[in-house]
Amino acid sequence: MAKDQNLENAEVLIARNNDTGQVGAVTGLNEDGTPKMTDVKSAKLSDLVKFQKGQNPIEAFLSNFVRQCQTPTTFGFFRVPADRYDTVGTVIGDLAKDPEANAEMLKNNKVELPSAEQKVEQPQQSAAQTEQPAQSAGSENAQAPEKEVKHSAIDESKIDWGSLKEKWGIDRDALEKSGDISPYISGQRGGKACSRHIPESQPPGPPSTIDRDLMRQTMKGYDSNNFFLFIAAVVGREEATRLMELFNIGTSRHWPDSCVFWQTDVNGEIRTGKIMLYDWKNGNRVKEPFNHVSWVHSVMRLPDFNLRQCFFGEHQLRARPDDAVATVESEKSAVIATHYMPQFVWLATGGKNGAFNSEALSVLSGREVLLVSEFSYKKYL
Repeated sequence: MAKDQNLENAEVLIARNNDTGQVGAVTGLNEDGTPKMTDVKSAKLSDLVKFQKGQNPIEAFLSNFVRQCQTPTTFGFFRVPADRYDTVGTVIGDLAKDPEANAEMLKNNKVELPSAEQKVEQPQQSAAQTEQPAQSAGSENAQAPEKEVKHSAIDESKIDWGSLKEKWGIDRDALEKSGDISPYISGQRGGKACSRHIPESQPPGPPSTIDRDLMRQTMKGYDSNNFFLFIAAVVGREEATRLMELFNIGTSRHWPDSCVFWQTDVNGEIRTGKIMLYDWKNGNRVKEPFNHVSWVHSVMRLPDFNLRQCFFGEHQLRARPDDAVATVESEKSAVIATHYMPQFVWLATGGKNGAFNSEALSVLSGREVLLVSEFSYKKYL
């Protein structure tokens, strides 16, 4: 039981060599600074490097990797909960094979590498510089102090440097020379706590949008669109075509026979497009050998794209201001429900991480809304 509790607070790393495409679970560092990797699916959890969530060893590991490796940008790293490695690890490993296309799904697991020049701030100011006169706090021009996060010093006697070097490639002498160790270690360094300044968060900017012409170019080729073929088998080709055009569902070339669900907001702006692949025979999503879900803005590698999702089908609200709204989770459910229960404006959140937030829900203010559990009507589909 104690072992399971320890794993609940631990993480492991999955790495990808961006030059060769090799993906593997990290077992340590090679002498040249590159990560030692083993096959994700056959890896033994006991052989993997584990980090306690929220602690500094992962920062030291990655800093050491950046410092030693000649081309650190060749590799990408992704966090995986150690206690769910058997299930989550294989999924992240598959997604990491195409990190650009799966950027949206990997964003919460991706580890940002520190730059080679990045150092933890060290207290270098003299006492005269750091001590502020008491009366200055009352000055009209005084600025609010920056937020600080305090880190307690680490007792060096409790660190097994031999194990750190053997498994993680973290060498004490190298850290001493680089200065990375001084803010954390007590004893000779005096045990002083260090602080890291965190800038004030900025309010989110306006949502990015995609040119409507791109959407129009996808509104064809339905004979090579598995989602259309499935819907046509259920309601007929003519009605399927109407539904595809009503909801702005196009054909994607990202994967053969895939579709793209365009998210068009109430003002007619294209927020993004979700690319998905379905089995035309049963209408199920294709999840093997990996989950075939991606995003237009990720595939196009649009720079500085500010994704703010809206409801799928939201653009219908303006044309039907007095009709009741029904919301479901999946895009497929909204499309089919529209055929059988057209008295409602059917919208889809796209999942719990999609349009199910206060900003997205604001477009429903003042309207009669029915929240539909998909389990309540799937038996009719």
